[in-house]
Amino acid sequence: MVIKKDGVVIKEISEIIGEGEGMSNNVAEYVAAKTALEFLIENNLDHEQIAMFGDSQLVIQQMKGTWKIKKGMYVEIAHETKALADHFKHLSWSWIPREQNALADILS
Repeated sequence: MVIKKDGVVIKEISEIIGEGEGMSNNVAEYVAAKTALEFLIENNLDHEQIAMFGDSQLVIQQMKGTWKIKKGMYVEIAHETKALADHFKHLSWSWIPREQNALADILS
């Protein structure tokens, strides 16, 4: 996950989150989004204009409220991430097709 403010990278997040039971691509994408939001809140940036970009259409559409959070291993963390997102006054979510998201690929 890459966080930019005013076009400048302020934080890059790349971590191993495990594998096996309870893990999926969707869970991993939500872990990244949740970690980014936690970083922003901890650094008092939740009142700033924040744009979140991701290559998981599921995460982006669910956080925008376009798609419902239904079922799967990611449901709990999706609700946790949504609760964090609700702290922000100016937060937007944009989907970037995976083939156009080279920076995130480098981090993963």
